[in-house]
Amino acid sequence: RNRKLYARIRKLVKYRGGDGKVVLTGYMPDDEYYHVIKHCKAVIAMSSKEYTFPHALWEAVATGKPFITLGTETMLDEIGRDYPCFFTMNKGSLRETLDHCTVKEYQKAWKASIIKAEELKAKSNKSLAELRKIIFEVGTV
Repeated sequence: RNRKLYARIRKLVKYRGGDGKVVLTGYMPDDEYYHVIKHCKAVIAMSSKEYTFPHALWEAVATGKPFITLGTETMLDEIGRDYPCFFTMNKGSLRETLDHCTVKEYQKAWKASIIKAEELKAKSNKSLAELRKIIFEVGTV
C-alpha cells in the first residue's frame, strides 16, 4: 500500500546484502505463504494497524519462529515487557533487533523468543481445553 516505504525497504535490503534472503509479502495463496513462514528465520510484524500483530504472533508460535515486532502497548502486555525481540521506531532499532534475535551469536535472545512462543502455545491450548469443557457442559445441560 505504501509504495514509497516499500521501495525504501527494498533498497535497504539490497544495500545490506539481503537480496534473495528477505521476502516482503502481500497476499499469496495459503500453500505459498505457509512455505515462506515455515522456512524463514523469524516472523516480523510491521504494521500501522496494531490489530494485525496477534495474527503474526500466532504464525510465529505455530511455526516455532522468533517473533520480531514493534513494542506497542498491546504486544508489551500480551508478550511481556522482558521479551527481547521488540524494536522501536528509533533509527537502527530494527536492524539491532534483527541481529539480536536471529543471528546465532545471540542465542539467548533467540532462545527467549522460542520459549515465549512455547508459553503462548501452552496458554492457547489451555484456553481451548477450558472452552471445550464449557461447551461440553453447556451441551449436556
